[in-house]
Amino acid sequence: MLLRAVARRFTSTVAPTSTRAKSVVHLVDKAANLIETKGSASAFLDMRVPGSQWFKEDIYLFAYDFDANVIFNAAAPEKEGTNVGGHPDKEGKLFHDAFIEVAQSPSQHGWVDYKWPLPGGTEPKQKFTYTRSVNVNGKGAALMSGYYEDE
Repeated sequence: MLLRAVARRFTSTVAPTSTRAKSVVHLVDKAANLIETKGSASAFLDMRVPGSQWFKEDIYLFAYDFDANVIFNAAAPEKEGTNVGGHPDKEGKLFHDAFIEVAQSPSQHGWVDYKWPLPGGTEPKQKFTYTRSVNVNGKGAALMSGYYEDE
């Protein structure tokens, strides 16, 4: 319960409204629909294809179960099966836990902002991630995608 209280403090209170933010919301919502209609195994295969509608450069999908285990990451499949709970960004924000908190909130969707390096980089940049609740293999999960503010 303490972990959830800490994560809640760090969720974004203002949703981004840029065209980029709207396209991320659309992507995640469309991906959630694909998971519902095709099932997660088939949908995740589609979402792994670089250059597809699901995976363009640094815009990709990823998912955690509600225990913070990575169940899917298009850009970093080696992270699948690892637990990312309690891992802060450079400013101490427990953003992974915040993703789950948002997916478990009454609205079951929303934004989390945090600092994270660009792919291949080391300097943290402002990032916004949209998360929503989905059902994966009969269990609740958080499905996400995000973008960097400077893009």
